[in-house]
Formats: sequence, structure tokens, C-alpha cells
Amino acid sequence: MFVSHLVPGGIAASCGKILFGDRIQAVNGVDVTEMTHEQVVMSLLNSGDELVLTICHEPPLDGFQVNNLGEV
Repeated sequence: MFVSHLVPGGIAASCGKILFGDRIQAVNGVDVTEMTHEQVVMSLLNSGDELVLTICHEPPLDGFQVNNLGEV
């Protein structure tokens, strides 16, 4: 799953280490590479008090454009 949105002021946006186009590979040690978008989102929302992400920084795919709201 590619990062296509960061909530302004949210934890991910505040840490500065997660960028648009990054690929989420694991949530709290659980491989999410074969999960659906909905399953990954639910993993993120139900992560509890601590969230550990394994991220792969990759150049944005062709066609990715950031709008004036900072969204892809």
C-alpha cells in the first residue's frame, strides 16, 4: 500500500519520516503487502497505543501529483 494521504498535524505527518509514495510493508510487525487497502487501513486504525511501521521509501510513481492540500 502506498502512502497517498497524511493527516495534517497527525502523528505520521509530524514525525517527518513518512513521505507521499512510500510503501507500507508492515504494521506492528505484521506483513501487509498482500492485504487489501481496507485491511491495511483497519490495521493502522486498530494498532493500539503504539504504532510501528516498516516503510520502503521509493520515488513516487509516474502520475503521482501533490495538490495544494499536500495530498496525492
